[in-house]
Amino acid sequence: MKAYFEACNINVNDLDKLNVIHIAGSKGKGTTSAMIEALLRDKGYKTGFFSSPHLVNVTERIRINGEEVDKITFSKYFFDIYNRLVEKNIQPLPGYFRFLTILAYYTFLREKIDVAIMEVGIGGEYDSTNIIRKPTVCGITTLDYDHTSLLGDTLKEIAWHKSGIMKESVPCITIPQEIEAMDSLHKRSYEKKCKLIVARELDDMDSLHKRSYEKKCKLIVARELDERLIDYLHLTGKHQLTNLSLATAIAQKWEEEMVKNNKIIIYNHTKNVQSVEYLQKLFKSFLWRGRTQKVVNNGILYMLDGAHTQKSIEVCCDWFMNDVTDDENGRCIKVLLFTTTGERKGDQFLEVLKKCNFNLVLFSSTIVKLDTTTSSDKATLTSNVKDKCHENEEIWETIGDGAPSFTFPAIENCINFINTLRKTTPDDVEIRVLVTGSLHLVGGVLSIIEK
Repeated sequence: MKAYFEACNINVNDLDKLNVIHIAGSKGKGTTSAMIEALLRDKGYKTGFFSSPHLVNVTERIRINGEEVDKITFSKYFFDIYNRLVEKNIQPLPGYFRFLTILAYYTFLREKIDVAIMEVGIGGEYDSTNIIRKPTVCGITTLDYDHTSLLGDTLKEIAWHKSGIMKESVPCITIPQEIEAMDSLHKRSYEKKCKLIVARELDDMDSLHKRSYEKKCKLIVARELDERLIDYLHLTGKHQLTNLSLATAIAQKWEEEMVKNNKIIIYNHTKNVQSVEYLQKLFKSFLWRGRTQKVVNNGILYMLDGAHTQKSIEVCCDWFMNDVTDDENGRCIKVLLFTTTGERKGDQFLEVLKKCNFNLVLFSSTIVKLDTTTSSDKATLTSNVKDKCHENEEIWETIGDGAPSFTFPAIENCINFINTLRKTTPDDVEIRVLVTGSLHLVGGVLSIIEK
């Protein structure tokens, strides 16, 4: 990565000027990062935010002051980098995510932001965002089993990769984790001489402090946020309060570090980021697209959540069930639109989701629209994703409760089927569609229903 930056005339040391907040984790890192960005922007700082994946447009990944960069700016900076790499005959060219990482850092330097919130792509230790030498604060969200072929199939191994973003003398803030994961974080923080902070009270503080002492790991516990915020902010569950607790702790620590290092003065002393009243005002209409999002289209309520780990699917299931009640008179048709991508298996996810008592289950690829002029390579890819859909349908037929299921080659076909269902169903019967299992699926659905 360093060679790519140098070829683009970017000194890696200059990245320290961005006052980076570096976020890793298995679930909740996008939402937490978005909350941090909102908190600091509201206090007057010029923010940059790099996130992944995008839902509809690639420009979503790079934001300035909460707004995705416009296509003209994106294109200008894109070709600034691309042309420099080509002119210097750099081989091989950086891959997709690496290129976007370079583009994000370059954009933030050119736009002279006060703070860059950088969300890790996969893992942390070997992620391209980890080129940064000296972030201001690091954060690690909930750890869960994901990308196990790359990160390992134990929480200890996964935590090792995620904690790769830790840097010497840089505070790293996390939330309560499984013991196996927390022990790994403790060990890594000691090895890297990094101060570990837990963003809310733990039930088992005595044993936590004991392990912390034994490993000679510094640990500070930030105060827990008031649980009234779940109702006040219409949060979709306690996990979102955990995300918010982490976000407020990181935002507060970032300002403290900036003042301590004589880099900046707090813009607004009157805004207490852990005050219930302040958070209620700031986040009452907070939305991070594709996560517990509701969209009404053609008289159909779509409930979209890009959950793709076991824990997040469980939370998604609770969100859906708490929002809709079973109607003995059949006045609500509950539909599941589901897929999985990569190495993820659908069996455990579907086992959880069947608790929702769906009336209909639909499986689709993440292809938005079929291309009739498909090349042989694309045809092979299409065939593979179809196989994945049929595999999930077979799992459902084995473990499901009898709800009929159908498989579609593309999201557009699936949405057309749902629209036909709406036309043939009485107006007083509600149709609710839960879209989950993949952020790519959620993004594809949004690209159609938000037109």
